[in-house]
Amino acid sequence: NFEVSSIYKPHFNVGGDYYDCLTIDKGRYLICLADISGKGVSAALLMSNLQANLRQLTKQYSTLEHLVTQLNEAVFSITKGDRFLTFFIAEIDPARGEIHYINCGHISPLLYSHKEIKLLSTGSTVVGAFEKLPFIEHGYEHVNEPSLLLIFTDGLTDLVNPAHEYFEIEQIEAFVQEYHHEGATEFNRQLMEQLEKFKGNQTFPDDI
Repeated sequence: NFEVSSIYKPHFNVGGDYYDCLTIDKGRYLICLADISGKGVSAALLMSNLQANLRQLTKQYSTLEHLVTQLNEAVFSITKGDRFLTFFIAEIDPARGEIHYINCGHISPLLYSHKEIKLLSTGSTVVGAFEKLPFIEHGYEHVNEPSLLLIFTDGLTDLVNPAHEYFEIEQIEAFVQEYHHEGATEFNRQLMEQLEKFKGNQTFPDDI
């Protein structure tokens, strides 16, 4: 019913970005992406702790709101608010064409469906900054035709070319419009080709 493909280029030898695709039950899945403040080994260690907590919480999964609330408490118990992470998680039911999601301060993913692009921004604030999340709500999208969901970290939009121009959201949207019909693996191959061409001799400035 759907295809998942990923790109991961850490800024250093280890990175602080995390993505995952988890099975809830037959036919339903969780897809998530997180980006922690900071880089290097300390960021990677905290993110590995997040992964362990998330995978444990999915074993008693009830709702996205409950999962995100518990995850925030787990992260805050470690960081005490000194570090935080942006986080996006979506529950996907391909057979029903349903996407429930919560965006915790992350760059809004792009959903291409029904010949238009939607930004998935509904959710809460960043994870780990507060002992209790000040608010939380979940977004919903229904898709009944082939669609594309692109989730990315700010390493993509922070990319700079030799003329010091950024790879901005408008360029990402234009790319999605042009290549949305491709399978996920081919889409990512084309995207990396475009990024390499755009940055020229510049380096990637962040985990991507």
